[in-house]
Amino acid sequence: LIWVAPLMSRSLRKRLAFEKRNSLDLCCRSFRSDGVQAYAAFEVSSEGELEQVRPLVEELLKRGEKVELIFASDSVEKQCLKLANQFPRNLRVLRFPLLSFFPGKSDRDINAWLSAKKLVLCRYDFFPSLLAYGSAEDVEFVLTSASLKSYEYKGGLSKALLSKIYKNFDRVITATKLDEQRFIDNIGLPSDSLFTFDF
Repeated sequence: LIWVAPLMSRSLRKRLAFEKRNSLDLCCRSFRSDGVQAYAAFEVSSEGELEQVRPLVEELLKRGEKVELIFASDSVEKQCLKLANQFPRNLRVLRFPLLSFFPGKSDRDINAWLSAKKLVLCRYDFFPSLLAYGSAEDVEFVLTSASLKSYEYKGGLSKALLSKIYKNFDRVITATKLDEQRFIDNIGLPSDSLFTFDF
């Protein structure tokens, strides 16, 4: 389906062309390919999410740390590339390989591209490959700007699924104290893994 569907859909062809630019841009080259380990990796899907984590990313870059930035949407591509041009030696970026996935190839496989042992997601981009990478024992897994404000607990499968996803994270940073309490009451997260900070 990954290879055939784009032939029938203009939007899928556009997405595939977007991801294929990973192989052309030098700023997409994996640190791992150069035998270097990044200090932290971040994943964002929109300009709003990038703005949420930008203070963290820029602070690390100004300290001289190596940072990896994955983005899932073309809406934030321009901003991510601009940041990469500002810090060419310390920041590598990657368009999330949703359709172009190919195991073991660094520009098409998240697990082959990432080197950092800290992975930070923003809000709710729970791609299975990111959850798998972040759940590894040697990786510190952080969720920022977490919120349950649109969530209404109805029990059953939804609670079990959400609980399983959120319990993968070593730290969950919520925007408000109310959200922090919702994670404790509705999802059953331990309070010592929760922090509140408004980015």
